[in-house]
Amino acid sequence: ELPKYEISGFDSSSPGARTITVSADGIISATFTVTVGIDLVSLSISSMPHKTAYMPGESSDWTGLVVMEHYSDGSDASILWETDRDRYGISGFYSYGPAVQTITVSKGGASDTFTVTLITLVSLSIDRLPFKTAYTVGESFNWVGLRVTEYYSDDSSGVETDLDRYGITGFNSGSPGVITITVSKDGKSATFTVTVT
Repeated sequence: ELPKYEISGFDSSSPGARTITVSADGIISATFTVTVGIDLVSLSISSMPHKTAYMPGESSDWTGLVVMEHYSDGSDASILWETDRDRYGISGFYSYGPAVQTITVSKGGASDTFTVTLITLVSLSIDRLPFKTAYTVGESFNWVGLRVTEYYSDDSSGVETDLDRYGITGFNSGSPGVITITVSKDGKSATFTVTVT
């Protein structure tokens, strides 16, 4: 028959060291010590999230974020955010907000911050003209083949062929001449010309 264990000595009513005694059938015993009253003193970001730059409208992704918890007894705990997502409050991210955003990670009165950037559109240029650039009077505009390059605040760029993302204005085939077409998005624009004969 297995012995019955009794555990005694734990008291969490005040801070300090506690000696815990484990007894078996009142004869065999062992002890160990625990500390009551270890408080979280501060947090520090020990690894940034993998993603720190966002396009407008993107959702936040804190994967890779590692938070170091510092306690009153001098001990530390390193916590990977994705293994315990509900452990912290994270605030300050706005998907259409300022270009540089301060993100606050908090738990139990302790907090630390890091920054992320919102990538913004800086300018547009015409990467390739439409296949059709010469029209006769009364003909409709055809932008098939048009490609636009977008330049962003993080010095990256991308070629866009989905023209539904842009405002395209200026075409009028009511009379002959050189017509300036404007392609615009988010307050930025680029132009090209077509000829009506």
